[in-house]
Amino acid sequence: MSTPFRLGGTDPGAGDVPLSEYPRWALDVLAGLYGADAVDAEVRREEHRTAPAPRPDGVTVSATCLELEAITQLARAIEGWFGRRRRARHADPA
Repeated sequence: MSTPFRLGGTDPGAGDVPLSEYPRWALDVLAGLYGADAVDAEVRREEHRTAPAPRPDGVTVSATCLELEAITQLARAIEGWFGRRRRARHADPA
């Protein structure tokens, strides 16, 4: 689909809800707008992106590794937020 489904207003990425969490009637409306094949393909694409990566047998994740991963994700989110603000500030001709 070329048009992203955004529910967050002016902040791109804020409030994004995966299509798999949409109620059935909303998916029916989207299927009417974009076509059932396009909506089904987007749902499959989202499921593929959010599917957990398979781990080899015998590998466990420690609590420290999980905390480090959470910190990394938080740092990336903050970096993205500041990057959007910086780009918006420099793009504004005023």
